[in-house]
Amino acid sequence: MDVRYFLGERLAFIQQLYVNCCAPFVDRQRKIDAEEEPYILLYNEDLAPPFLSEWLEAEDSIQVIGYTCVPMLSASFHLYLKSWELR
Repeated sequence: MDVRYFLGERLAFIQQLYVNCCAPFVDRQRKIDAEEEPYILLYNEDLAPPFLSEWLEAEDSIQVIGYTCVPMLSASFHLYLKSWELR
């Protein structure tokens, strides 16, 4: 059995999962940074940067998705190394 192939497939799956799940949040941060619609500042009296809470929420979402992918990576590498150990 080609365990390297299965490891590669699993890693590709985890990578596409991370990228596709993070895409809306990365896009939201980009729109806030570029002041694109719907994040156009009309008036601001606050000392905090505009749309800071939305930007931080997107950042937290990206981090949670990353924290979800780490155990999948760990399990994949664990199984890969175990299969080599049993040979």
